[in-house]
Amino acid sequence: MPFQRYATFSSMVGASAPTSAGQGGWLLFDVEGACFALDIGCLLEIAASVRIHTLPGRRSPCLLGVSNLRGKLVPCFSLALLFNVHPSRSAPSGGGSCQRALIVAADGGPLVMMVDEVAGIFDLTEGVDGMLGAVGGGMTRYVRSVRRWRDLDVFLLDHQRLLAELLERLR
Repeated sequence: MPFQRYATFSSMVGASAPTSAGQGGWLLFDVEGACFALDIGCLLEIAASVRIHTLPGRRSPCLLGVSNLRGKLVPCFSLALLFNVHPSRSAPSGGGSCQRALIVAADGGPLVMMVDEVAGIFDLTEGVDGMLGAVGGGMTRYVRSVRRWRDLDVFLLDHQRLLAELLERLR
């Protein structure tokens, strides 16, 4: 797990994040061994787990199904499938990850994005920008920059593009 030395995510599970955008806070998380960051302005909640009910005839493989979130059915997506990222060689295999559900605010209601591990909320303004050309897989259009932070390459996500794409996958 790449985040062990940075934070314990157990203290964040079920906690609500600050909702004002532009505070410089980024939620740092892992998807198949790659480190991503999402602006906390769109984050509603982090859940330890959600029960996902599959949908027959779903059009998009990254749409896992729906979950009951306080009496409302909320679409659940796999970021690994959306980004088309595959496990890195250094990523733990078989039961080593602790999947988390990121519940984000989108037009029309919340969405759930499944990730492997959550490190915490950090100010990533201290990092050094890396090369965006190094971004691979299907995630290129969702990444606004790559930041070298501490000893990690972190892909800073463009949450507006990401949420727009997820909403498009529902149609």
